[in-house]
This record gives sequence, structure tokens and C-alpha cells, in this order.
Amino acid sequence: MQKMTESTSPDQPSAQESASSPSTAPETALKLISRIPGTTAEDIENNAIFSDYLGLSIAPFDQPTHEGTKGVYLRRGDNGTILLLTCRRVVFGDGVPNKEYRHDGNKGSWPIIQPGDDTLCKLKNNLQCSIDYDTHLVARLEKESNTPEQLVNIDAKRQRLKHSIALWEQKLRKLQDLDDPVSRIIGHVVCSPPYGVGTTKIGTRHLRDWALIELHQGKHETELTSLRNKIFTGEKGFRDCFCAMPRSGIGLKRSLVSFDRLNHAAEVQDTMPEEELRDPRSATPPWDSAITVIKHGAATGLTIGSVAEAASVVRRTHGNVTLEYEEWCVLKEKGRTGEGRRKMFSAAGDSGSCVFDAFGRVVGISSGGGREVPESDGGYFTAIEWMLDDIRAHGYDFELLPLGLD
Repeated sequence: MQKMTESTSPDQPSAQESASSPSTAPETALKLISRIPGTTAEDIENNAIFSDYLGLSIAPFDQPTHEGTKGVYLRRGDNGTILLLTCRRVVFGDGVPNKEYRHDGNKGSWPIIQPGDDTLCKLKNNLQCSIDYDTHLVARLEKESNTPEQLVNIDAKRQRLKHSIALWEQKLRKLQDLDDPVSRIIGHVVCSPPYGVGTTKIGTRHLRDWALIELHQGKHETELTSLRNKIFTGEKGFRDCFCAMPRSGIGLKRSLVSFDRLNHAAEVQDTMPEEELRDPRSATPPWDSAITVIKHGAATGLTIGSVAEAASVVRRTHGNVTLEYEEWCVLKEKGRTGEGRRKMFSAAGDSGSCVFDAFGRVVGISSGGGREVPESDGGYFTAIEWMLDDIRAHGYDFELLPLGLD
């Protein structure tokens, strides 16, 4: 294994020197919800940001604009603690030395918040725009008064708009209560090894880029032991995912992923062997074509694509060390931009998101978009099988959370 050297100067902050950070959110802080209400796609998207579902924005407390995505939940075998898996690059931004981080309970923690500042700011701006627009409409209606009948209709419209404004303002006040990142702390990092290259059982090389976050019960509405690996997919997620399902032998499609349609989420279980990534026809039943995968990330939302036939060799420089390793590339197949080009499968901010297949299996963890080529179609991920083996090699006995019964 090749280890990386520090890429930061000695006077820059260290993850281990976080004693000044608060450890938990106050008891009065809003808890992450387990049900996603909403009658419109916009309402559903906005409410999901504050849920315990996966595929949503998180960030380190000390770097609240450095956003990434919640990956998958794991349960420790020794004590039952629920952990959240994401990328190291999500929890440690620029300026943090490339050292192993382990939280032993004796020093200050490295807290993680949900959502990050940019996501919260965007939501607040959208609400303010809705308030301003409806207020403008009310002002226009008050100038339109010709006949008694028109006055009655105008008054009814005005009352509906004022009711909407009151609801928007109520939501905005709740969001303003979250301006202090302390109120958004959902957990803290317990382990993250330094960036480096590890070797799989078959000799291929992968980038070591993972972090485990211990969740705080006080910030969750649901008992942590009752959490499930449900990934938010959006209001149209079921339809979009169903369209991506492989066809059976008689040409009919069927839903292979367990969906919580009430809360617009797909539930994943089990993992795909990396052997199947390398040889899709080794699967049972075999894939007829390229493997179809799905992900929901904080940056690009729900995207669907196909895995490239061969892994990509990637070269990255961290500090003064150049690493060479393999990652899997995904090309987004659905939808094109106005210029006739494909939209990206993933981008910066999607790192950490769970990439899963049409059978509801975890395939990998996204490492973001097209590297140094911002306009690249592709997204990249590290195979989950190797990542989980590497976590076990670092002393963690765990399992994926089981499929829910509801």
C-alpha cells in the first residue's frame, strides 16, 4: 500500500485539533424527519433535505460550505452502533492534513452537519423568492377593481395568496433557526484513514477514500436502530427508476428495487461483487448489456447511467505524491442538454453518494464527477466490495442495515 504525505503546512488546522467544536446539536434543535410530506415536487425536495434518508447534503461543521452526500448506513457488530459511510473528501476539505483520523472519545470530535450551508442558503433564497413573487401578485390584484363581481374574485385570489405567503414565511422562520451550524450537527467522524492506494484480492488498485460517521440519536426523530438504507429519489423517482429496469426474458419490465413510494425513496440491500462489474455476464441472470446504475446526490439529484465496460485508470496528485488506481466510470444515458450533449451522471458535491443497480444492490460509492474536466459526461465510483473489505481491515466489524418490513 502506498501512503500519501501531508499536503498542508504545519500551521493549518488538523482534524485531531477540533476540541473547540461543539459535540452535539442542542436538544431543542429540529430533528431529522422520517416521513417526507409534500404535495408538489418542490415541497417534497425541500422537505427531504431535513430527513434521515440517504443521498442528501452533508458537510463538516468547521467547513460548512464543503458539501458532499450521505452514502449508506452500516451497523457495527460489536455494539450495534449505526454508522454512516461516505468519502473522506466529504468530511475533510482542503487544509486538513492527510493523516488517519480516529475519534477515541478523549478529545474533541469532528462534527458533521446536515445540510451544508450552500444547500440551506439555496432553499432559503427559493422561499424568499416565492414570498416576494406572491407579495407582488397581491399588490397587483389590489389595483384591479372594476365591477363588484371582479372585486369578489379578486378578494378570493388575494386571500389565497396571503395564505400562501404566511406558509412561506413560517417555513422561512424555521429555516432561519438552522442558521447556526450547531443546530444541524447529526453525528461525528469516528474513523477515516489517509488517502492512499489499496490492492484488491485480484490485484487491482483502488483509492482509499472513505469515512465513517457515528450518528447522534438526539438529532434523529426515528430510533437509529430502526433506520434503513432508503435513498431519496425525488417525486418522479419511482417512474424514472422503473423505466431503467432491465427487461425480463419475455420483454416485460418489473420493479426490482424495493420502493417506499409514500416517501419517494428506494431501499438498497446487499452488494454487487466486483467480479460482476468486470464481467456482467457472470451474473445470475446475466446482464444483456451494460450494467444500469442509479444514484441520488446532493449536487445533481437523481441520475441513471450505464457502467463502462472496463475500469478507468486514474492518476491523481495529493501533495507531492502521485497515485495511480482504478475507478469505474458511469455515463448518464437519460436526458441531454440544450447543446445536444449528455448531462453529467455526477458532479462535485455528489461524492459519497450510493451507486446502486436495478436489483437494489449497492454497487459503489461515488467519488464525484469528471475530475479535472468539468464538462465531462462521466461520474466515477469505487466498488463497494473492496471498500467494505478495507473498512473491515481497519478493525470494524459491521453489516449493511437489513431491508425494512414496512
